[in-house]
Amino acid sequence: MYNFSNPVAKIADIQFVRAFSILVGVLLVVYIGVLSFVMTYGVIQIQSAEAVRDTSAHVATLDAEYFDTVAKLSDIKPESLGFEKPSSIAYITNTQTAVSMRTR
Repeated sequence: MYNFSNPVAKIADIQFVRAFSILVGVLLVVYIGVLSFVMTYGVIQIQSAEAVRDTSAHVATLDAEYFDTVAKLSDIKPESLGFEKPSSIAYITNTQTAVSMRTR
């Protein structure tokens, strides 16, 4: 393959192997770095997805509590709390905001 009797060829071959070994080492370090970056990114994405799912579940729980409270308040009769039904309702017009006047 190579003529190793020539000392220049031996030195060139040794330098080629050394350079190639350094290149392989650098590429291996870069590969490990990229692999660790990708794995870290994947873990962060999974944690973010879990956080979003947990937050959605918490919001759903709060929504259910809210709607239960609104349903309970809607079921309460105002008369049972001492409120009386107005005998008539009249609205004032020609103002910037509509105003309700409730009379007995």
